[in-house]
Amino acid sequence: MIIKKKINKHPCLICGKEAFKKFVKNSKIGIVDYFECSKCGHLTAGKLKEDFSYNKGSYFKTIDTGWKNRNIKICNFLRLIAILPGFDFSKKSVILDYGSGMGSLVQQLINNGFNAFGYEPHKYSCFVSSRVFSNFNILRQEFQRVHIVAFIELLEHLRKPDEVLDDASNLLVSNGYIIISTELYKRGFHNKDWYYLNPNAGHFSIFTELSLKTLMSKHSFYPIIRINDQVWLFRRISKRRINFLESTYFVLSQIRIKLNIRKKYIA
Repeated sequence: MIIKKKINKHPCLICGKEAFKKFVKNSKIGIVDYFECSKCGHLTAGKLKEDFSYNKGSYFKTIDTGWKNRNIKICNFLRLIAILPGFDFSKKSVILDYGSGMGSLVQQLINNGFNAFGYEPHKYSCFVSSRVFSNFNILRQEFQRVHIVAFIELLEHLRKPDEVLDDASNLLVSNGYIIISTELYKRGFHNKDWYYLNPNAGHFSIFTELSLKTLMSKHSFYPIIRINDQVWLFRRISKRRINFLESTYFVLSQIRIKLNIRKKYIA
């Protein structure tokens, strides 16, 4: 008789500290355990194969159903920072949507006058935009430097986010930006029924505010502004340190986010 050993802890993908079993999810691919880090609160999935696929587009119809509204918000946000003082960014700046899926955000950015391109390693059957690359080496030959990299609903799918951030760092200009969209796990508020705990969506890695900042700071990226609870803009701090205007943007956006969250909790 073979007795399977129960696994109650797992190393955190972000900080490496011990993470203990917090949630158990039943899914089409079997039972998946999620482990909560004792230090940064990050959620790490246990046995979950990293074979993410868009299933010929059904992923955007059955799982990621909010992509249209999200793309609108991202475009509006980029239009805003293109005109705000203190940002080294304009509509002429090169934008790379890393993990761009079918390329809908790339095409929408182009339609809004931006100089946008995409990279999607999982070859999609019909890219909406012709500016989406599936070969990273070819992409690097075309663009030596980009001004902003977008990780839109990407980081939660990665077992090794540091490798992707290294790729982004090698592409970015010295003070370049990364815009991130990912849902944040809140201890004591989210439970096992939270929709983002979805193994069928390929969610390996679910961030807290602390674990996201921890990951980004390892690669010298620091938050500059937030559009809402899930969308952040980080800048690489190399030659130019964070100035007073950038600090003010972030503090004010954090206050607005926190107040909105508090209202939701009360409701």
